[in-house]
Amino acid sequence: MKFSELGKTSLRIPRIVFGTSCLGNLYEALPEKTKLAISREWFAHQEPPVVIDSAGKYGAGLALEMIGHNLRELEISPSRIIISNKLGWKRVPLTTPEPTFEPGAWADLQHDAVQCISYEGIFACWEQGCELLGPEYPPQMLSVHDPDEYLAAATSNADRDKRLADIIGAYRALHELKVAGKTQTIGIGSKDWRVIEEIERE
Repeated sequence: MKFSELGKTSLRIPRIVFGTSCLGNLYEALPEKTKLAISREWFAHQEPPVVIDSAGKYGAGLALEMIGHNLRELEISPSRIIISNKLGWKRVPLTTPEPTFEPGAWADLQHDAVQCISYEGIFACWEQGCELLGPEYPPQMLSVHDPDEYLAAATSNADRDKRLADIIGAYRALHELKVAGKTQTIGIGSKDWRVIEEIERE
């Protein structure tokens, strides 16, 4: 497996990054033994460090919770794993028969999730993500999740301006986390390249 140096960081990134939405019960609730087997396979076919991508949105934090659980169960040294966590969705209590975010996409969840894109919201998402992963496995890569969807939900030009200001505040929080040594990289988790370009300009 070929590794590449990531920017000016000390991270060496392989060409393959493993997704983790299935650990959050995307479309179906897999048995825990199956989820553990999936995590085991990450290390069976790739030289470390293994890189995985996750988010608080995946199963309302369930994916992050399972990552931490599985890594501890497999006794994986933190030096063998690089975790990317996309921030912007926070786990909250489930007060409806089904979660209110992305109806129909997630199965058998015990929590709901709400979007929290702002200066304060990103800190809250980061703290919760670290708690769900556990202290042994802090994320080394952070990004804002779904800024394109956040902007697309604007109801007016003024509302969009406010939402863009929220996103810039979120990146101010990420910058502070990076300066404090809590993350090595800052990214953008967007499906719309035009929004990535807009945020990069800012």
